[in-house]
Amino acid sequence: MLHPLARVVHQRPLQCGIHIDRFSSGGTLRARRRGANVSTGAALASTSWQGSHSASLPPVGSGHDVYDPVELAYDLIEPVELRWSDQSMVVCHGLFGSKANWRGQARRLANLLGIPIYTVDMRNHGRSPHATPHTPLAMAHDVAAFLARRGLMSGVHLVGHSMGAKMAMTLALDQRLNLALRSLTVVDMAPSTEPIEPQ
Repeated sequence: MLHPLARVVHQRPLQCGIHIDRFSSGGTLRARRRGANVSTGAALASTSWQGSHSASLPPVGSGHDVYDPVELAYDLIEPVELRWSDQSMVVCHGLFGSKANWRGQARRLANLLGIPIYTVDMRNHGRSPHATPHTPLAMAHDVAAFLARRGLMSGVHLVGHSMGAKMAMTLALDQRLNLALRSLTVVDMAPSTEPIEPQ
């Protein structure tokens, strides 16, 4: 059975020939590329979910879900060799983090995958503006606006860690916001069948 998120954002292998194979000890991800093992140093999880739970999509917002998005601070990491001009990755950090938390992994992944990677500072973090409310849905609007401002209208691999993962799942579930997504990767935040918080 697939988790509801997997029904909304269909998990597809990256077309660059890299397929996530398995986790190894120490939180290091192993990827398979043309038969060779490559260690990326980042532990990423897929959106497919095995279990006996049945779930419906949780409600998004509480009727007051119109937000003024803030302009997110970001770093753009370009690969040495661009292999996929129609794809990009956006990485969203966890609570009390910043775009700097993913700098090393983003450099490695950009060169490994051959795609540009954007690391962003979420609202109320790093160099991004402080704004209320601080909710997954408000942050999802920020990221959707970030994608639109940069012309990233398709082929986006969205990666979220902890708080960023909660935002990413919220964005993926909202059909008004998820149009640019090609894949969703959730790090250190389990998908839940519980409703998303009403705030």
